[in-house]
Amino acid sequence: MIKGNVRAAAATLVAQSEVLRSAVDAGKVTVRGSYFDIATGVVTLL
Repeated sequence: MIKGNVRAAAATLVAQSEVLRSAVDAGKVTVRGSYFDIATGVVTLL
């Protein structure tokens, strides 16, 4: 559930921002989702 929400949020950011979408399309920026496990303090990149 958390991973799906992270992926959806990253996709929404790119879809709703023309500036961000253009930078992604041009290969200048990569949007990576991640989540923080509060119990362990580990950040996991998706």
